[in-house]
Amino acid sequence: MAVGYLREVKDPLTFMRAACLMADVSDVELVHVGNALEPRFETWARETMEACPCYRWLGGLAHEDARSHIAGAYALVHMSRVEGGANVVIEAARSAVPVIASRIDGNVGLLGAD
Repeated sequence: MAVGYLREVKDPLTFMRAACLMADVSDVELVHVGNALEPRFETWARETMEACPCYRWLGGLAHEDARSHIAGAYALVHMSRVEGGANVVIEAARSAVPVIASRIDGNVGLLGAD
């Protein structure tokens, strides 16, 4: 699962590309939550859903709904390029959900170097 606005700094295409690499895996679902802040990201998310059955983009959700999805996930992917200290990482930690994250200062500060 990934939670975050679909915008360049959040690197949503990494998650979409991962879904395409797993297109033939039937028992995996990659759920993406977050509003597309640019029309091109909405287009790419919709195209990915059509091409990759394991990818599901839910768009923006209310905070409590997003937290519920995080709590029910096997893992949270946080692929941000430059932002630090993301609230979504904290939400995953509160729910005891493992985090797979990019190695940026904020993630390393929250999760540790390893």
